[in-house]
Amino acid sequence: KAACKVYYIKPELFELGTTELKTPAGNLVPCYDLERTICDVIRSRNKLGTETFLAALKLYAANPKKDLNKLNSYAKKMSSELMAPNSRMAPRMAILPLRASDAKLSSEAFMLDGLAL
Repeated sequence: KAACKVYYIKPELFELGTTELKTPAGNLVPCYDLERTICDVIRSRNKLGTETFLAALKLYAANPKKDLNKLNSYAKKMSSELMAPNSRMAPRMAILPLRASDAKLSSEAFMLDGLAL
């Protein structure tokens, strides 16, 4: 039997990013959207492990359905939740071209705390 871990979040942030998805059986189930999930990944990065953390960010960066404006909005609302443990600074995230030649190709890379992904 796997142990269940309980996580708490501020009540005002609970509804942030909620949506519904249809299961293969046709049932609607509540869940969080991509951007909220990425914020949760950043918030829990020390519990996830580096490999899982980086894989999630890279998959989001490559997703054509990503909404960077929504991600930025959520990050601002969740800024205290996204702060690194024992740190006074929240992680810095910016979207920057990898190289000048990539800018014309619309290639994007995530920068998180100065780490290129």
